[in-house]
Amino acid sequence: MEKENIIITGRFPSSDFSLLREALKFNILTKLEVIVYCLYSEYEIPLGTIFHRIENMNNQIVYEGEIKLTNVTQQYLRPFDGIPKGWKTICKFKFQDQIPLALIELPEVSWDETISVLRLHC
Repeated sequence: MEKENIIITGRFPSSDFSLLREALKFNILTKLEVIVYCLYSEYEIPLGTIFHRIENMNNQIVYEGEIKLTNVTQQYLRPFDGIPKGWKTICKFKFQDQIPLALIELPEVSWDETISVLRLHC
């Protein structure tokens, strides 16, 4: 498998979590889970894929650790078995020990906004 990477454009608004509960299969997020918008993937990335670092757009590593892709949907709230190639998605990730500050500080955005970006790498 090639080294996948995903570009994160912002956090999904916490005020709208109720819209995602069925599609992303959760009632309450744990302190190690985050829901974010991801840009169009160049790869098919299955649920359960483990990423190992996050970089900012200056290629600086802002987090190293285990990050698991747990759930994926899109704007029509249809659950997916992974991130389809060429789709913009809403993804839920689970961190092994902590959510990095760089991700916490990303703004909550809407489907069409791209304000800040981080890259997840396998």
